[in-house]
Amino acid sequence: MAVITDSFRDILDSQEDVTDEFRRITIPVYDDNLSEPRKNDPSDTGYVDAAQVALQIFTQGDQSIENDFNLSALWIFWGQFLDHDIDLTPVQNGPEAELLKDDDSFFDLDVMRSVFVIGESGVAEQQNIVTPFIDASNVYGSTETLQDALRTFEGGLLKTSTLADGSSFLPTSDQVFNDGVTGTYVAGDVRVQENTGLTAIQATFVNEHNYWAGRIAAADPSLTDEEIFQQARAVVEALIQKISYEEFLDLSRNSSGHLSHSGRPSFKSQRAFPVEG
Repeated sequence: MAVITDSFRDILDSQEDVTDEFRRITIPVYDDNLSEPRKNDPSDTGYVDAAQVALQIFTQGDQSIENDFNLSALWIFWGQFLDHDIDLTPVQNGPEAELLKDDDSFFDLDVMRSVFVIGESGVAEQQNIVTPFIDASNVYGSTETLQDALRTFEGGLLKTSTLADGSSFLPTSDQVFNDGVTGTYVAGDVRVQENTGLTAIQATFVNEHNYWAGRIAAADPSLTDEEIFQQARAVVEALIQKISYEEFLDLSRNSSGHLSHSGRPSFKSQRAFPVEG
């Protein structure tokens, strides 16, 4: 669950300049052929319960099913981190937002309706409110407003907080928005605290940015804060792209029997996703 403070919600509401409709790979199906969610109607022979499909595919009972490449949980967390770089669909607020109160399934989750617009297709279309590129927007934000709030404007550095052991971590909401909220951490994406693995990756790249900013500044003291910041960001973007394309996505293709761009399975030379044994 994303922890969204009022300050962060204001930022999300301002991201209209990057808003775009998602492209569909299947035709839309609504109860009223416009926007009404499809209901579990016994007379509707084409209805499929998504939760039941997920349970049938992923339930493993008491079995411990290993993946073919012996990958660690970092594989999952990187996929989530990458996803948060390229898409975010906001959900509606208020009583009308509740799409499904799921009391019966194993998950026991409430499903909320996403914000939608009536698109050129004439039906409800969901929107993306972050940049649809692998550009480290989950580290720096998808708007200049959020990016500026995350910066110190000194030495090209990003804001950080300090943990009890003295290590640098993500900045708190109070550091970024000056809102008095100290128990919530902030990054370029609002979902930064959905789980500890994701949060750890987010913190890693904030520290990576500041590491390169320090090196760049030391190499050329004449550079301005802006020049240092942009050069350090370029390095971080390139790192995320390299890991995503040459390691993470290569492994996705290899799991289907395809070879990497080098003609051999990329998992033999893993760095970001080490193989055990």
